[in-house]
Amino acid sequence: MIRSPLFKKLVNWVRVQQKELTARGSGSASLSANGSAVAVDSARSQSNYSSNVSPGSLLLQQQQKTSTAQESSSQQPTGRYQQQQSETTSAVDLNIAKTVEINKSHEMGQKLSHFGFPPFATVTLLIDIFYKYCNPSHLALPNKSLFVDEVAFDGEYAALLAAMFTVAIKYVSANEVPDPKFLRESYWKELFEKHKSHLSVMNELNAMTITCHQGSDNQLLNCFKSIEVNNLLLVLKSKNNFELDNYLSIATEKQVIDKECLTRLVWNVYKFQNFRRISFGYPYKNGHFFKFPEHMELPMCDVDYYINSKDPSDFKKNYKKTVDLNQIDFRNPSPYLLHDALAKMF
Repeated sequence: MIRSPLFKKLVNWVRVQQKELTARGSGSASLSANGSAVAVDSARSQSNYSSNVSPGSLLLQQQQKTSTAQESSSQQPTGRYQQQQSETTSAVDLNIAKTVEINKSHEMGQKLSHFGFPPFATVTLLIDIFYKYCNPSHLALPNKSLFVDEVAFDGEYAALLAAMFTVAIKYVSANEVPDPKFLRESYWKELFEKHKSHLSVMNELNAMTITCHQGSDNQLLNCFKSIEVNNLLLVLKSKNNFELDNYLSIATEKQVIDKECLTRLVWNVYKFQNFRRISFGYPYKNGHFFKFPEHMELPMCDVDYYINSKDPSDFKKNYKKTVDLNQIDFRNPSPYLLHDALAKMF
């Protein structure tokens, strides 16, 4: 078979193309083989890492991841829930406090009405007015805050408050009371007479010395008789340092304040009696007279008494013996020994 030269060239070209195709196919196979090797090496490295980690560790890691995911997903709702719960609890506590306060106010209002007193706001106003305008000439009652805390609105305090309001009502205007009857001095005097049978010795002296400038001379005489009958001059006899320390070691805070109050009341009776003698002459027709109680304890400083009696525990802690009478030269008394309470007497 005779082949032309053109035919031969065509056959050679075809062979060259076949060789190129064969060479390209072997290169792709090599690349594919290399990629498979890399994938196998990666899988082996992961397999080797997994073989070095225990199953328990893997389980723990998985649980930690799950717990973290749950916490992150529930953290914000839980915070809002807690805030809502806190707000709800605060609102409930506030409502309970308001309800308790309303009930107390209602109960207090009933007690005040039962004893013939105006509402509590008016009562506190009258107490404030008494302490501002009347108490400076009396100074036997303790600090106002302590007095208000101890007011029980029973028969005894009803009588004492009525005596206080008898002298305080003159400083009150008509628009400050709910009923004009509370502006009448006679109303408070009648209320005092109604409840005075409930008074203790100390508060009876308080009530009578508060109103003695309005009463007859017999009112101070009755104070003197009460002091004698109840042996207050003996009870309040001046103590030395050892006796005072022994007393303070067993006395309660209230007993220490009451003792000072009684001391000041007895001296008030003596002081007011002499004031009345100077102002009105000798008023005692029956011969009774409260002589100078030379063996009695002296009152403490007015300022110290009022400030320290705000807190009974502080009052007892700071309580100390005042000046003895035998330290005072009455012909030429030293201003360093006579504090404000003593200067009024001597």
